[in-house]
Amino acid sequence: MRFLPALIILANLLPASDPLGPDGNPFSVPTASSLGGTKDSTTRADSLATIAKAVAAPPRPVYHAPDWSWEICPRLGMIPADFPERSNFASDISRSAQAESLTVQQPYPGSDIAIRTGVDFTVRRSNSFRVVVGTDWTHWSAEAIAQRDSTGRLVNRSYTSDLLLGSVGMDLLISPAVLTVDAARDVFFGFRYRAGAGRLVGRQSVWGFSSGTTFLLGADFAAWQRLALSGTLGLNTQSTRSDRPWSDVLWNTPTKSSTRWSAGGLSLEFLLRWGPSRDTSSVQKK
Repeated sequence: MRFLPALIILANLLPASDPLGPDGNPFSVPTASSLGGTKDSTTRADSLATIAKAVAAPPRPVYHAPDWSWEICPRLGMIPADFPERSNFASDISRSAQAESLTVQQPYPGSDIAIRTGVDFTVRRSNSFRVVVGTDWTHWSAEAIAQRDSTGRLVNRSYTSDLLLGSVGMDLLISPAVLTVDAARDVFFGFRYRAGAGRLVGRQSVWGFSSGTTFLLGADFAAWQRLALSGTLGLNTQSTRSDRPWSDVLWNTPTKSSTRWSAGGLSLEFLLRWGPSRDTSSVQKK
C-alpha cells in the first residue's frame, strides 16, 4: 500500500487521452477526424491571412471617363521655318553692297528658327476625339551686317516676321490596341486650320492675311490628377499675302510685285493640359 500515492501521482501526469485507437485497437493509425484540432487551427490561420491581405490592399476603384469634358492647354514650341523669301533679303543686301560701296561682314543666316506660343481650349468626347479652338503667336527674325568702305561704319540690315493666328481643329484619340507609345497615353492624330494676320518688317512694316494647316501626331507623356504634359510633332504650311509691294520692305530692290511669304516646316510643341480629374493608372513612368 505504500506505492499507492506514487501511482496516483503518475496517473495524474499522463495525458487524458484514450490509450486505444479510434477503433479500440492500440496499434491503429490516427485518422483525419482524430486530428481535427490541427486542421481547425490551420484553417483559421489561412482565413486570417486572407482577411489581412484584403485589408492591406483594397481593390482599386474602376475609373470611368466622363462622356464630355474640357481642357485648357497653354503651349510652347519651335519651328525651323521654311522661309524661301529669305533669298529676297540676301539679294537685296548684295545690291546694297554694290550701290553703297559696302562689304558684307555677316550675311543673313541660312535658316530661321521660329518660336510659337499659344493656348488651346478643347472639348473632349470620352476616349474618342477632341474639338480644339486656339490662338497662337509665331515669331522669327534675322540680321545681316555690312561695313561702309568709305567710313568703316557698320550698317545693319534685318527682317522680322510675326504671325497672329487663330486655329480650329480636331484630335482623334488612338486606341492602345492600334498604337501604343512607351510611358505615354492618349496618343492622337490631329489637324489644325490656322488663319489671321501676318507682319513682315524690313525697311518698312507690311501686314497681310495669313492662312495655313497643320497635321500633327502627339501623346500625353505625364499625367497627374488634373494636369497632363503632352508633346506634338507637326507638319505645317503657312502663307501670308499683302497688297504692299516688296519695294516697301527691301532697301535696294525696286520691284512692284506684291509681298508674299511662307512659314511652313516641322514643328515641335509641348502642351500643359489642365482640366477635370483624370485617371492616371495607365501612365507608366520609366
